[in-house]
Amino acid sequence: MKNFLTVLLMMVAVGFAQSKAEFSIVIRPTESTVKAGSGVVVEVRKTNLTDHVLLIGGGINPDGDYAYDVRRDGVLVPETEEARNENARRMKEPRSYEGGSLIDSSVPPHRTATQTIGVSRYRDMIQPGKYTIQLQQGKVKSNIVTVTVIPQF
Repeated sequence: MKNFLTVLLMMVAVGFAQSKAEFSIVIRPTESTVKAGSGVVVEVRKTNLTDHVLLIGGGINPDGDYAYDVRRDGVLVPETEEARNENARRMKEPRSYEGGSLIDSSVPPHRTATQTIGVSRYRDMIQPGKYTIQLQQGKVKSNIVTVTVIPQF
């Protein structure tokens, strides 16, 4: 019985260690209020939570490495035509980093890499309203931020 409990505890510990995220994602809008059509941009800060160098994103289009949860007044907004075309291209072609750089996307232990992403390139944010934005890479989700899009006068 004692051996069974020891093995069970070890399995739980290993499972917990494997499920722990290796990095975190924190976003913030570059502007909290924007005019319709001017573009919504967020700053993305990825922090390496491990004791070793991580490759987190990169390649030809690092913006496309994310899943985007964007909602206007609580309702999920559709992808833009550009996002649909990019997704279709990815389905046809295997992922390749030729011409891209993975060196720039390596993050030392306990350090943070910062990038900006034009979220409105990927989600239709042209209509006035309050938008919530959350990014996800793999199983890691960012915080949720709010941006207000106002009519263009």
